[in-house]
Amino acid sequence: MMPFSMPTRIARTKTRLYLISTVLPTDDEFFGTRAETMVFLLKPNENDSIYTEIDVQYYRTLEEAKLGHKQMVKKYKKMENHSL
Repeated sequence: MMPFSMPTRIARTKTRLYLISTVLPTDDEFFGTRAETMVFLLKPNENDSIYTEIDVQYYRTLEEAKLGHKQMVKKYKKMENHSL
């Protein structure tokens, strides 16, 4: 059995309602991708995530992943502003 290894973090942004995380997965051969951005809904009135994934995007390059992370942050901040 191989030891578990953590993905490499590219970017992480926490907003009022969401945690947006972009990582290099440890098993990129399985995913066929180089990186992924995941969006998680945060618990109300708490600082931690309940880890309910609500969105995901996959990328083939590090540059795409960095840009994609910024786009996801923009998307979810806009959604957050509309929920006020």
